[in-house]
Amino acid sequence: FVNCVRLTTVRLSKNVKSLYGTFAGCKKLKKVTLPVALTAIESGMFSGCKALTSISIYKNVKSVDGYAFENSGIKTVRISSANPYLSYKDGMFFSKDKKTLKTVMFTKAKTLTIPEGTEKLAAGCLSSCEYAEKIYLPASLNRVCKYSLGSSAISEFYFEGDCPKFDFMGYKLVDGEF
Repeated sequence: FVNCVRLTTVRLSKNVKSLYGTFAGCKKLKKVTLPVALTAIESGMFSGCKALTSISIYKNVKSVDGYAFENSGIKTVRISSANPYLSYKDGMFFSKDKKTLKTVMFTKAKTLTIPEGTEKLAAGCLSSCEYAEKIYLPASLNRVCKYSLGSSAISEFYFEGDCPKFDFMGYKLVDGEF
């Protein structure tokens, strides 16, 4: 369905488990009913879907790629309360307990503030923040996983508390030194 510019509504079989970049470029797509069996929302799945403003994510979805909604119209994300894996707030997908930042939706923002209560940045979680130059990290953060920054343009970190343990691109940042 890539680049089906007239496509406006999609309802998929409840048994579909994966979709890869399936609706990229469908500019008029307004409504999608995702299948209950879907386990991941992959990179580019709704990229460029300007008319799509909301999405509901069901209980089996374990991950959402940061580029899944790149340049889309998504403003509202609803995650089923029965989903044991994910929670969502302000363009960020977290673990259910909100302690691990799993991914940030594609953004052109130059500054990003990770909310207090976040304890861990998962691998690749900021890779879709390619315009972000400044990242504000909360006092609660205690671990930044390997590759969590991806290929971003981040040039400044601001720590609200102590410097967390970095396992960054194979190096460890301890007491402010690599």
